[in-house]
Amino acid sequence: MVSVELDASMSAPDYFRTMDIAIVQGRDFTAADRRSAPAVAIINGNAAHRLFGEVSPMGHTVQWSGHEPVRIVGVARNSKYFTLGENGALAWYAPYEQMHGVYPKLHFLVRSYGRPEPLVESIDAVMDRLDPTAAIETKPMSDALVFALLPSRFGAAVLSCVGLLGLALASIGLYGALLYSVSRRVHEIGVRIALGATPSGVLVLVIRQSAALAATGLAIGLTLGIFAVRPLALFLTPEVSPTDPGSFVSVEVTLFSVALVATVSPAFRALRI
Repeated sequence: MVSVELDASMSAPDYFRTMDIAIVQGRDFTAADRRSAPAVAIINGNAAHRLFGEVSPMGHTVQWSGHEPVRIVGVARNSKYFTLGENGALAWYAPYEQMHGVYPKLHFLVRSYGRPEPLVESIDAVMDRLDPTAAIETKPMSDALVFALLPSRFGAAVLSCVGLLGLALASIGLYGALLYSVSRRVHEIGVRIALGATPSGVLVLVIRQSAALAATGLAIGLTLGIFAVRPLALFLTPEVSPTDPGSFVSVEVTLFSVALVATVSPAFRALRI
């Protein structure tokens, strides 16, 4: 017997599709689950690994403390349940259909493929036709989570400013270092031209050597950056990765462009001497 505490959630068919939470094993809930015996449940990946290890949990019957035995019919991808900073949460889901008409804290989720704000009035009208006496509040998910996301958004704004400042300082430093390095080679370039080297050959040589220097620095910075951003994973939504390739590529392209400008400008000036 294993004693494990899991966070419980109630959901309905298509909840996981609406919330874009993948079912990695098994199936979603269906209307037929209302009459299933024993009751059914879906667990997240962390719970599946904790309870069953490498064994598939499909079809196993388990019993949580204070609940009836349930049969596992699916494994959902890990998600965030209470805070963005949580990590490794254990969770299980049960269908509303098994509650036989008792719906505590019932929420309806509507997925839109555009801005959700224009849908608020239409959803209110539909809900009012279903039950005019119900007290219903309809709002976009971003508004519902505004306070939960406030610390992360503030931190993101601060880190963005610091990151842009760091990128600007790195660009200025890289430009100055390469500009100074190439400027010191003006006499060498002049001697090469006098001895018969072609301007294009000299330019390629200078660019290649500067590119090698810049690439070495960028590789070291990229390696250190991958490890430095790992603590930020606690403040990111599941859709955002701390090692987002687009962010790293944009920084690398920016710095490499700065290195190219810092190399080509003095090299052309030297070739005109």
